[in-house]
Amino acid sequence: MEMEKIAPLSNKIFLNTYTIRTYTASGSWIWTPSSTVVNEVRVGYNRYSVLTGSDDASVKSPVNTGLLVPGFPVINVGGFHQLGTWHNRPSNNAPNPYYDIQDNVSY
Repeated sequence: MEMEKIAPLSNKIFLNTYTIRTYTASGSWIWTPSSTVVNEVRVGYNRYSVLTGSDDASVKSPVNTGLLVPGFPVINVGGFHQLGTWHNRPSNNAPNPYYDIQDNVSY
């Protein structure tokens, strides 16, 4: 019942869900061809994705708004919580891989 502590006045179907996945890998290789030269290679990979969904997507709206987004449309009434999912939901920010390669030579 953690959700009741966070938002006691909000129905769960009006909230959003967030699925976050991160992947990270790295490695290094050091080669010493002589007593005065050191070569170090570093490789890194990061990937981050966020899927933002709406818990009201399974609710059939009683009003035909013509919108293609599932769930209730956004309804704002001054002084109250917003009804319906947040704008631009569901959305997906993935994949966005980032690669890093470094080669350092010291002498």
